[in-house]
Amino acid sequence: MSVIERTVKILSIRTVGETVYLDLLDSEPSLIPHPHVPKPENIIQPIPKTDSEKTAREITKAMVDELKRAGMPTTSQFPMQGSTRLHFSLALSKEEFEKFGKPNVYNELKLTINVLRKTTRSD
Repeated sequence: MSVIERTVKILSIRTVGETVYLDLLDSEPSLIPHPHVPKPENIIQPIPKTDSEKTAREITKAMVDELKRAGMPTTSQFPMQGSTRLHFSLALSKEEFEKFGKPNVYNELKLTINVLRKTTRSD
C-alpha cells in the first residue's frame, strides 16, 4: 500500500439534497511539465479607443488581481487539457461535512489517499 498526500483548495460548495459537494483544486505545484503560458499582465494589448473598452479592461484587470489574491488560476486554459492541476469534486453526506469541520470556500485541506494494490491469485 502506498500513500499520496496532496493539499487542495475548496473552489465551491454545493448542496444537493442530503449530499454536499466540495469542488477542489490541487494547490501544490505538479511534477508534470507544462508548456510556458505568458502571464496576462505580460501580454501587450493595444490602447483602448473608447471609454467602454477602457472600463472593460479595468474591470478585467481587477478580476484577475482578485483571482491572484485568492490563489486561483488566471489563465483561460483552466481546466482544459494541458492543465497540470488536478480539479475534482468530493461528495460528502451532511453529517460527514459537519464532522469535516464545515470548511469554507478557499480553505485548504490536506487529502491523504491510501492506494491499495490489487493482487491476483493463480489457482
